[in-house]
Amino acid sequence: MNILYISDADNKYGASKSMLYTIKGLKQQYGNDIKIFLLIPYRLRNNRKMYEEYCEVVICKVFGQYFQNRPYNKWIFPIKLIIKFLEYILGIINLSLFLDKEISFEEIDIIHSNSSRDDTGIRLARKYNKPLVWHIREYGDKDFNCFCFRNDYIDLMNDNRATLVAVSEAVRKHWINKGISPNKIITIYNGIELTECKDYANLDNSKIRILMLGGISDAKCQKHLIEAIALLDDSARKHISIDIIGDGNKKYFTEIKNLVKVYGLNSIISFKGYIPNPERYIKQYDVGVICSKSEAFGRVTVEYMMNGLLVIAPDSGANQEIIQDGVEGFIYKWGDYSELALCIDRAISDKNILSRYGKNAHHRAMTEFSLKKYIEKIYSLYMELV
Repeated sequence: MNILYISDADNKYGASKSMLYTIKGLKQQYGNDIKIFLLIPYRLRNNRKMYEEYCEVVICKVFGQYFQNRPYNKWIFPIKLIIKFLEYILGIINLSLFLDKEISFEEIDIIHSNSSRDDTGIRLARKYNKPLVWHIREYGDKDFNCFCFRNDYIDLMNDNRATLVAVSEAVRKHWINKGISPNKIITIYNGIELTECKDYANLDNSKIRILMLGGISDAKCQKHLIEAIALLDDSARKHISIDIIGDGNKKYFTEIKNLVKVYGLNSIISFKGYIPNPERYIKQYDVGVICSKSEAFGRVTVEYMMNGLLVIAPDSGANQEIIQDGVEGFIYKWGDYSELALCIDRAISDKNILSRYGKNAHHRAMTEFSLKKYIEKIYSLYMELV
């Protein structure tokens, strides 16, 4: 079976990781039964060698996305609109003229697009009459406030060649409400590589280490964690340390750094910047925090769980599909700093809770969100389509 994968433009966070692990997992589980052809944007050309380990062919071309997130700085919007639209149009022309010179579409059985922001997959599926698996990894509007260059994007997504794969029931229902036909979209949760649970043996004599991992943006709401920590009394704060890992919007980054200074939390909260493959370090922490208003799936959430961390997350997005409140962690009302602070206080006040909830989280991640289970579902979908 020959699959043409179409990458999105991200090379740091959840979507790109999910694609890489999908490709890697398919090759590991099904070997030569799967041949993978990968189309990546030119901006990801430095990642080519990483992908070549698992792909028969990697093609690097200039192409853009028809969905774009609105910039945090409003004055940048008209500039971004022009630049990204030109990139999008150039990409359509570029792929139309040159892609079939590098790949024979007669050999391709299925096209798999990694992102809802990209219409390259459906355009190729229509042109060459191929089935399309189209991954929907975000809400688009209520998480990243995206705008679109096309008014007919719902019609595109409802095309009879496309099968849409939502990463959670919350995402599936959101897109159905936007006009996607319910029989066009299914839910397959992302899968995470298995790892051993963290060791709690040395927990008694150390500070509780809290991690917030992900891109720095108002969509991820790092500010909420800072506000919640400011509400804790000194007796609670002296027992914790917090690392915020990730990079992103510079204006928002400056705002939250200044907020830490205003509250005098510099000795507690550290900004570590972007760290490649941060999952290697998750076991060093005890509590993982998510504050996003609309987390479509929460790959980071499941990575916390797979490593045995107690997870604190809001009652928004897909969180309540993944975390059972009072079993693997705590669910709080999104935007309620006091309730978030209370959840943190509960987590750090009883170290037995950290151990018990962390082990529960690891077990749930192992059974419900394993990479093997995810790959089997994707492969089964492919078999239905060919």
